[in-house]
Amino acid sequence: MLDEAVVLYDKMLEMEPDNYQVWLDKALALHKLDDAKEEIKCWDEVLRTSEHLDMLVRATKALALHKLGRSEEGLGLLDVVMMEGNKKDKIYALPKKAFVLYEMGRAEESLGCLDELLQLDPDSQLAYFNKGVIFADRYDINRERGSLQKAIECYDRVIKINPDTTDAAQSIYNKGMALVRIRRSDEALLCFDKAIQLMPDFAGAYSEKGKCLDALDRYEEAIWCFDQALHLDPGDGPTFYHKSRSLYLLDRIEEALQLLDFAVKLDPLLPDHKELREMLTDRLEFRKNL
Repeated sequence: MLDEAVVLYDKMLEMEPDNYQVWLDKALALHKLDDAKEEIKCWDEVLRTSEHLDMLVRATKALALHKLGRSEEGLGLLDVVMMEGNKKDKIYALPKKAFVLYEMGRAEESLGCLDELLQLDPDSQLAYFNKGVIFADRYDINRERGSLQKAIECYDRVIKINPDTTDAAQSIYNKGMALVRIRRSDEALLCFDKAIQLMPDFAGAYSEKGKCLDALDRYEEAIWCFDQALHLDPGDGPTFYHKSRSLYLLDRIEEALQLLDFAVKLDPLLPDHKELREMLTDRLEFRKNL
């Protein structure tokens, strides 16, 4: 559909080469098609043909430049927006600058951009959410326990701003993931339940809830959650693996082996699958020798 739309836009531009709206629509379509090189050409045409989108186009073009490895050039455009744009322009540009900086490994500068965004827009869910992601990643990289608490606080702010909506579900889920990392499984379960309530087709929340239940030795309930996740996402190898593990702990060895084989076919790089297979085959051998 998007490819067809691009062809249509090209035909329209043959007749109206200075129609900035068509160039804009084509740029957005190319963005979705992940064709950054052609997208940049379109943004340049929008700049040529439009007098009122200058700052917004520069900020959006910066992301396309980043995709092509021209991150510093993209940051230069974003800096222009920060120097010359109005408040609305800056609110639009700051999350993009934070994203580029973080992907360049400059997490502290990225956090600084998000803090600046919060000064302009104190209720920015995007700023709090992205800060939560950065703090959670910092724990994964450096094992800074305090970072997880900061992440949880950020997700709580998002939830407070926009509770009981599907938009809040991802923050609630992420909070649950942070709680799992600090071994607060009971609280994490509440988060996954709430995320599922808000977004009933949230396969990841069912899977993570199953892993929590498994850790609490509630294997039958865990398997039910894994089944719900797999109904929503039948190609999720890790969830098949975790269901196999729960079956092993219930001594349902043949079922567990069959599922593990399927999990590995879906995802040959699954961690720990060899160890689980060894435990399963050892249990089978033990049974034969009884």
